[in-house]
Amino acid sequence: MNSNRVPKVMLGARLHTIRKKLKMNQTDLAQFLGGCTQAFVSAVEKGKSAPSLAMLAGVERLGYSPRWLLTGQGPPELPTEEPEVAAADCPPEAERLPILRRIPADFPESSSIEGYVEGFISLPPGATRDPNAFCFNVPSDSMAGVVEKDDLVVVSPALRSLVRDNDLVVARLKRGDSQVRRFAHAGGYPFLVSPSPCHLSIRLTPGAPPTIIGKVIYHIHRYK
Repeated sequence: MNSNRVPKVMLGARLHTIRKKLKMNQTDLAQFLGGCTQAFVSAVEKGKSAPSLAMLAGVERLGYSPRWLLTGQGPPELPTEEPEVAAADCPPEAERLPILRRIPADFPESSSIEGYVEGFISLPPGATRDPNAFCFNVPSDSMAGVVEKDDLVVVSPALRSLVRDNDLVVARLKRGDSQVRRFAHAGGYPFLVSPSPCHLSIRLTPGAPPTIIGKVIYHIHRYK
């Protein structure tokens, strides 16, 4: 285990604390969170699994801090807003996405981002419609002129099977790192391409890297 990561058993104890404060059993919590089962809640509490993005979003809806759950830092409960207003006057909740500089090797299959979250960013309600959507801090200048180094892109893993020619994607390359590339076909084969002559086009082969992690649906440029 990476020494920079909080042990899952401590994270599980914090989830257990939240559930007990809410006076919920594991089945009740799973039903509220959506997208998970009682067995998954149990596995997280026992330190056998890390929470999914959907679970982190659900914990926040319950009024608890995803940051505290993941790291133990800060207060466990989110501050309440005052004054209270009628439900009909409340605007829809914004989407709060984690910002990642590196992407776990088994993401999105495991949906685990424990130890990789650098912060959060809020988008308008319904901006992604994907509970596993995240922001990725572009690590290189391989797409210079389109997406610059250190820009943020919003990525939807749910759309990775629906990419079309000229779509931007985040892909895991053969050496294990993740980069932004443009998806395109040439000669009947799918490729990941870059506008930079320093980065060769890479052919996609089923079952082997590189693999597409998700489709880029927003680009947030960082002016310097």
